[in-house]
Amino acid sequence: MDEKQHRDPRLKGASPWPAGARVAKAEAGKVNFLSFIGGQIRAIGARIRDFFRYFDAAGTGWRLRTVQGDSLPRNFSQRTVFLAREDGEDWCVGFLCPCGCGRKIELLLIREAKPRWDLTVDARQRPTLHPSVYLNDGCRSHFWIRAGHIVWCE
Repeated sequence: MDEKQHRDPRLKGASPWPAGARVAKAEAGKVNFLSFIGGQIRAIGARIRDFFRYFDAAGTGWRLRTVQGDSLPRNFSQRTVFLAREDGEDWCVGFLCPCGCGRKIELLLIREAKPRWDLTVDARQRPTLHPSVYLNDGCRSHFWIRAGHIVWCE
């Protein structure tokens, strides 16, 4: 094979790129594609969160349901804060993440626990939690529950 045939990329089996460069270029294409798909998934997740935020602001609010005992039920329902109470003492609250990801959130109310939250209930049985709820992994939601409504932190 002469030198001209070796350098011409149109010839079968020939490439202007060294073998290692071909692999690196193919891997870069995969990374770009995966980055693109990841960005699209994040954008869809943001739109779903916006959807739930809009309807929570316009809706009737979250309701409080009290269960007897020191544990919460296995299945939670949307827009419901479950309060576990035993012998007049509040133990914990649990609810589904308001962003729509489906994650169960359980927060302790007993004074000895750290961190702990305070729950107040108004005359219309609407719950308020203090301080805010921040999920540092997963959907990374950060919000307050005030008078039965979700107030998102930006």
